[in-house]
Amino acid sequence: MSSDDRAVSQVGPGMLPFPGDDLLERQAAGETLEAALASDQGGMVALCGAAGMGKTSLVVQVAERLLASERFGRVVYTSFAGGGLAELALVDLADQLLGKERQRKTVAESRLMEALAQKPTLICWDDLDTVTGEGPMSLSEVMKQELFGLAQRLGAVSGTRLLLVCARPPSHPLLAQDALNQVALGPLSAEEADELWARWKGPEEGAGARLAGLLGGNPMALGLAGELVRVQGLDAAEQTLEAVLPGLRYGEGKQRNQGLFAAMEAWIRGRPGPQAEAVAAMGVFSCGFVANLPARLAQIPDDTWAALLGAMIRSRVARTAPIVGLKVPYVHVHAAFLEHVSRRMDLNQANILRGQYVGNYLGLQAWMVKNRERAAEAVASLRWLELPNLRRVLPMLVTTGEVRFAREYSQRMADLLEDEGLYQEAGLVRDAVGRAVSDLLSRDRPLSQAEVRMLLDQADSLVEGRRHGEAGAMLQRLCDRFGQEKGLSYSGEAATLDHARACRRLGSALVALRQGDLAMAPLVQTEQLLAKVQGADRAGDEILELALALAPLY
Repeated sequence: MSSDDRAVSQVGPGMLPFPGDDLLERQAAGETLEAALASDQGGMVALCGAAGMGKTSLVVQVAERLLASERFGRVVYTSFAGGGLAELALVDLADQLLGKERQRKTVAESRLMEALAQKPTLICWDDLDTVTGEGPMSLSEVMKQELFGLAQRLGAVSGTRLLLVCARPPSHPLLAQDALNQVALGPLSAEEADELWARWKGPEEGAGARLAGLLGGNPMALGLAGELVRVQGLDAAEQTLEAVLPGLRYGEGKQRNQGLFAAMEAWIRGRPGPQAEAVAAMGVFSCGFVANLPARLAQIPDDTWAALLGAMIRSRVARTAPIVGLKVPYVHVHAAFLEHVSRRMDLNQANILRGQYVGNYLGLQAWMVKNRERAAEAVASLRWLELPNLRRVLPMLVTTGEVRFAREYSQRMADLLEDEGLYQEAGLVRDAVGRAVSDLLSRDRPLSQAEVRMLLDQADSLVEGRRHGEAGAMLQRLCDRFGQEKGLSYSGEAATLDHARACRRLGSALVALRQGDLAMAPLVQTEQLLAKVQGADRAGDEILELALALAPLY
């Protein structure tokens, strides 16, 4: 198909991510996977292969073929690329099995199991490594146990097959390896590479097999190399690839998927003019973005961004999907490409872009909450597409010490998650800020000024909720930290003033608990600390607050 035909696809919760029309027929791998899924033996199947090797494309192709042959009556697809708990898979199942009956309410698992048993169903869990590996979206051990426990129960339903798609075979005590049929997806053959090259109308006929051989047979790497050849010509493109990976001609591209790394880096270096600089704007995103958003964040001219996006679609690292109610599409980008772009950013560049990224999603989230009823379809479409990015913002706010913004964001985020039917995740998000801040005092390292301010903000929030006991306990631990030799990573007037703030809040909390005799010690210490920093900015405000705290004791 043409790049324009491939670019737009209609997708939604539980649906296959894109149509399989005119995908390359990888006959041997397809037959092996189809045989494993069509078997009557039951159990689970794991499709494993390196990033960019074409796992999702093969899943789509085989799933559509098994539907057409009526081996399965339906397919339910869940991607964990943007994170999520076991309930994400249950929500997708409910959407596909129950339809309008679902109505975003919690559905009993037993009801889903009954619905599954009524029709043979292929369930696909893609990008499983994201939540079961070691990355930032990895689940806790308890959450992994819930996920694999669900996998075990789904795999045991008669007529149902569960396909796990990941880079490496999943390993967990709940997954019996003898019940897990593993299918490995390897590199393209020379014939497949040439056919793919011809379908993509790659220049230099016959170059497909040659480049694929250098790049470890990785289809995504071949797509990137094809665009590089269009821009530079075959000889120059190979030189660019070798400049990135000098051992390319000696087989280094076949080691540890280095061919994909070489192709991604060479593709970026080979972008003409300002396009190479514009690539960095994508490095803060997860899974994708509204089409023009990176251009807005980095102030990239429209023509430059349009050219870059077109090259990404032609290279098969990006595809677009419509957003209901909006004129611009959503751009899905391969996770490996975004991860590579992220690693290339320098610290200053990353900090600037992350600040703009967070600001944008704070605004988007507020708009979505405000328009949940007035623009229900557009909000629902955006909510589902943008969940990976919306999930990423909260940890950024906590890390930078923006506790008040984080607290407001977490409550709105929880509302959106409940709208999506993700009630368990919503509950965790509501408490996320408090847990993150409280964990700071359990870490065996000095506290930074930003972290101290986070703890003070959290104490204020607890007091506002009349949770004086919790606030007092946390503030006592914080005051103890100030007295430790290596309790803080900063010193001087700023540390003394923050110590005074903590002591004054502790005294106020104890007063609220009617423990005036205990409150005197931290309040007197506050007075002594403030005497040392009388000329400091905001010291006067603290003296006034201290007077108000002491008033009930006299």
